[in-house]
Amino acid sequence: MLKNLYPIYKITLAVFFLIVSVLGYGSNLKSFNWSLSPSQPVQNKEFSISFKFVHKGKNKPNISFELDRCELLNLTKVLISSDKKVVNDRFIITKRYEYKYKFKSKSNGKFKVRNLKILDGVKEIKLKSFSFFIKKVKKPISEYFLVASTNKLKYFRGEGFDVNYYLYYRGYILGTRIIQFPKLNGFMKRYKKIVDSNDELAQFRGGVYKRRTIYSARLFGTELGSNFLDGMKLSIDHPQRKKNAINNEFYVGKIKTKTLSSEPIKLKIISTPLKGKNNNYKNLVGRHKIKFDLLEGQRKVNNPISFKFKIEGPGALENFDPPSFFDDPSIEYFSSRSTFTESKNKKTSKKEFFYTIMTKKPLKIKKREEVFSFFDHKKEKYVIQKLKIPSLYIEDSNLKKLGQNRLPS
Repeated sequence: MLKNLYPIYKITLAVFFLIVSVLGYGSNLKSFNWSLSPSQPVQNKEFSISFKFVHKGKNKPNISFELDRCELLNLTKVLISSDKKVVNDRFIITKRYEYKYKFKSKSNGKFKVRNLKILDGVKEIKLKSFSFFIKKVKKPISEYFLVASTNKLKYFRGEGFDVNYYLYYRGYILGTRIIQFPKLNGFMKRYKKIVDSNDELAQFRGGVYKRRTIYSARLFGTELGSNFLDGMKLSIDHPQRKKNAINNEFYVGKIKTKTLSSEPIKLKIISTPLKGKNNNYKNLVGRHKIKFDLLEGQRKVNNPISFKFKIEGPGALENFDPPSFFDDPSIEYFSSRSTFTESKNKKTSKKEFFYTIMTKKPLKIKKREEVFSFFDHKKEKYVIQKLKIPSLYIEDSNLKKLGQNRLPS
């Protein structure tokens, strides 16, 4: 009976000593504890993990552990005290240590010290892992921001949109100076003149600020793919503020200067769809008005004949080339000019083409329709507009009937 119980007793004893070794630190480690300083570490600031323990023996122990996302800045090992006692004719040395590890972390959240061990050259003592939290840094709320703003981040090539560079601020602004303008490469630009812009109240990043328009432009994407609206730099002058003993703010006479930079905005420029696109597409985005006028004058051989074409709308008309309306080989275009005007808000523009032609022989061209195709970016489809071209009758110069070639009413 006793022989049968002996293996069970042996196994139980082995398990008991294993538990004592893990939880009771073994025979050489008498006590062990850890602490954080500060008790609540903060992201991007130094903190320390201190290990205080009592160890028996001549060997100097080492501590090993794993801790992710933290940078070790310094390690100090301090012997706090050392005691010698004679037990059973043997010297027993007991030492108190403090090991302090100084860290810094760019991250925040939960951290875990793993695989914590004491090594004294004789034994390896495994200790319990532990966790702690690092608080996220709360950035102080700034009084001043320079921000570029668009109404969306994806546009069709040739679609016009506004970019505004706003100064958001609290308090007072005494003056502003633009240090660096945005280049806005990859976009066709219409600059907007800011004249006596009135500041307004606006919601921004969860707070209420005053807003002032510093720079504005009407842009048209010309290059497909990703592009950036680069930032601008602004210098501002503002009165210095201080707090008194009861935490009330007040202005002092000193003027401070601060430089602000706006973050770039990443935009995507896409092509208009292939579906519905044809040779009549004029590479203009948005709905446009078109008009043709055959100007008054004699319609005779070797006599100049003038007509005018006008187009108006939100597209990039700066790059719009004059269309040819009469392609008869006997017609010679010998004069063509254009005028371009922008609306006050730069969102639309108007372009007028003035043509002068001449023919060396009598000619009869019947009235017809010229087809123009534009892309409506709001409905994302192509729209067709038909332009009526009146008939053109050119008489021989020896005919003396006047006015018979004029357009029918």
